[in-house]
Amino acid sequence: MQNGYLSNDYQDIREEALCYYKDERMKDLKVTLLIDRYMLHQTTYNGEILGFPKIFAHNKIYKDTQFIFEYNCIDMVGDFCSLIIDEIDNKQYFVFREDLYGYSVFDINEKIFFRFFPQMVLDRNEDFIWTDIKYNQKNRLCIVEGCYWASPNSLLLIDFSNPMIENKYLDINRCLKGGYDNYENINFKEFSDTAVHITAYNLNSEIDEDITISFDECREWLRVK
Repeated sequence: MQNGYLSNDYQDIREEALCYYKDERMKDLKVTLLIDRYMLHQTTYNGEILGFPKIFAHNKIYKDTQFIFEYNCIDMVGDFCSLIIDEIDNKQYFVFREDLYGYSVFDINEKIFFRFFPQMVLDRNEDFIWTDIKYNQKNRLCIVEGCYWASPNSLLLIDFSNPMIENKYLDINRCLKGGYDNYENINFKEFSDTAVHITAYNLNSEIDEDITISFDECREWLRVK
């Protein structure tokens, strides 16, 4: 998928949003304890885009009192910031959103960013909205929670072996038998030693169904995508 983050069109959008980061538009200031002694200091501001009210945020990450990095989120709907601990390479990454669509990663060890915003959204097409991630340290697979705009919950599967590059991802619902014709509201339950466990509302039986997907099957789905 083409990355539009550095395009002139998208950078113009981010530049226009800066006018709302002013003291007179400040809405709230809060500190959230994350994990491993990290804290999120978030200042929010009232604004609008194309006539619609929006909440903007300036975020700073600290570990204890040490400043780590900062970023602006220009659409706070479903905002999240998650720490990934990669025990294989002894590295840590923050995954977060800077807009409604796309995602960004900060490599704490190297102090560098990877930022992704889907070009297809700039081209007025829909894409998946990330709201949280679940990372499996043993095989570096990520489950991304979220949805398409105004649609039921679903999950993405993504290989995060290298979080600092654009990685292909797929919608798990599209891989299930019958896909969106059979299922909606796909939710993550847990990782086990060999599989990812999810629930999905079966439109035919009208009940939530427990589904187990082996890691081998996950890898095969990603391979043939």
